[in-house]
Amino acid sequence: MGNNSDFIFENMTRQELADVSARIIYLRQNILQYSQLQFAAFIKLSQTYLSLIESGKKHVNSSIVRKIVTTFNVNMDWLLYGTGGDDNIFQSDIITKELITSSIQEDALNSLQKAYSLKEKDLTFLSAFLSWERKEKDAFLSALNTIKKLV
Repeated sequence: MGNNSDFIFENMTRQELADVSARIIYLRQNILQYSQLQFAAFIKLSQTYLSLIESGKKHVNSSIVRKIVTTFNVNMDWLLYGTGGDDNIFQSDIITKELITSSIQEDALNSLQKAYSLKEKDLTFLSAFLSWERKEKDAFLSALNTIKKLV
């Protein structure tokens, strides 16, 4: 994506830019199920700036689109124009949300392991925790806080 992509963004209407932002929100929330903070971290953007894009206060640009496309293997035609609907979100049928998520999760766990000298059992626990639904995580954290108060 070079000067041609900058030209694309310069010539998009406000509605078209809003549609791109809506697809980013859809990708983040419904497909990848990431918080703004998680998604922003993966594409090396501040959560605040992502929030401004999602709320329409800032417009997406070619650099951000490039990061989304390469990080999550998203089909650019889908991201920019909605081409193909949900069946066309990713660049390849072989690439799935689960594969992308597990690859990103593995990289994050490896970084945590190095930073905190974690053992294999620590990584096993973190992987299990990350696989739980939000409700399960909240219940576990609540129980952990209760135990912490008792100790």
